[in-house]
Amino acid sequence: MKIYISRYYYILISKISPQKIMKFKAEKYIFYAEARDWWRFIQPFEPKTRKFLEEHIRGASLFIDIGAHIGIYAIPASHYTNVIAFEPEPTNFFLLYKNIITNNAHNKVVPLPLAISDTYGIDELCISDTSSGHHTLNKEHNCHKKITIIKTTLDQILIHFNSKPDIIKIDIEGHEDRAFHGMKKTLEHKPVLIVETTDKSHLYKYLTSIGYKAIKLDCWNETLCNYGFTPLF
Repeated sequence: MKIYISRYYYILISKISPQKIMKFKAEKYIFYAEARDWWRFIQPFEPKTRKFLEEHIRGASLFIDIGAHIGIYAIPASHYTNVIAFEPEPTNFFLLYKNIITNNAHNKVVPLPLAISDTYGIDELCISDTSSGHHTLNKEHNCHKKITIIKTTLDQILIHFNSKPDIIKIDIEGHEDRAFHGMKKTLEHKPVLIVETTDKSHLYKYLTSIGYKAIKLDCWNETLCNYGFTPLF
């Protein structure tokens, strides 16, 4: 497994697109990001979600960031606990790794260039030409281009780590349902969840049916929001 990921890392780096990279400061952290992501740094990014995470991360042993992008959540979370950050898109992963090193978080954050889904294997990631945060395994989306990536299940990958997550954040552009199919064993531990979804979605109904209370956080439009899910028991 380690050899496979190591070889794949070099494949990812070779596919990095030549977007202009800029340096931004957010609170006490430094982030390198594509120039088109400037808007993420002109004001506090998703403030309700950040507050929810900070309220629940104290005392946690492990935070899982699925769809970590460039580390906007993973790096601040490393101030409180250990982090595993999943990001399959090559440029985002490169910037995630660079930001981890820049912020001296390399002893707390494990970055993995993998997509989380319901099966293990090879798949195609749809690359968005409009946003660095809209790449997805959801084949219903229009694709600017496709790249080959490795996917796995969270249950499978956590076999290699001697810890259970207390908090999981997942934002993978419409593929969340499939990812949750691959983390049923992990959910038995009842971690706190942060999920981008709608209150009409099958996923929302599923999580509230298995003992979670939903709290609406930051919204992107009238229906799509980040929700915090806390266990009722």
